[in-house]
Amino acid sequence: MNLLSRPAPNTAAAVRPRSITWGTFVIRPVLGAAALLLLVWLLAPHLRAFLVEANLALADVRVAQALHDASGPALIAIMQGFSLLHGTAALLTFAALGGLALWHAGRRAELPLLLMTLPGGMLLNFAVKTIVQRARPEWGYGMQMPESFSFPSGHTAGATLLYGLLVYGLWPLVRSAGSRMALVAAAAAMVLLVAASRIMLGVHFFSDCVAGVLEALVWLCICLAGTQSMLRLPPPHLKGHPA
Repeated sequence: MNLLSRPAPNTAAAVRPRSITWGTFVIRPVLGAAALLLLVWLLAPHLRAFLVEANLALADVRVAQALHDASGPALIAIMQGFSLLHGTAALLTFAALGGLALWHAGRRAELPLLLMTLPGGMLLNFAVKTIVQRARPEWGYGMQMPESFSFPSGHTAGATLLYGLLVYGLWPLVRSAGSRMALVAAAAAMVLLVAASRIMLGVHFFSDCVAGVLEALVWLCICLAGTQSMLRLPPPHLKGHPA
């Protein structure tokens, strides 16, 4: 066989970027969620004991009292609207609108990241609430007390995921260090406002909101890590071939 007559490789196919497919992307967050839920289930008795510890309970009461004392009828009404804009229905609407925007912009490979991170993170939050089963605060005011469990805050977790995704999506478009710092600061401020609204309305403890941020950050990192690992993999037709 004449080696010189071997056809040249298809360089266009070799450099074509790989899409993130549902089958290959979803498995990583699913395994991550399973590991997180198993860990929460194992630690649930210790976590419940920690949540009723005197010092933590005192901190929850003091933060709630300070925010409530600084509020008035007008601020309570504003916080009710702000909280409503970051509820389950609103976050799912944002996810749907974001998905449509990505689809029409030709960025369909990013759809799994969006849909797994935001709706998936909300399902994870519901599962953690169900495992821990912390009751809502007894000093609720400003709005009707939700029937779901309290820990961790779903509104705060959802806001963290939403604005975290916005930072991730806008990061390549923002070049200067100052602009990137402003972007992160604006996202953090929005999350803090959501958390403050939930505490001020009396439907969450301060510790619920802290846990919501931490839970969401862990989930966001799991989803982003899965995305980046997918983007680093070579296309299927190049697997097993040296670079």
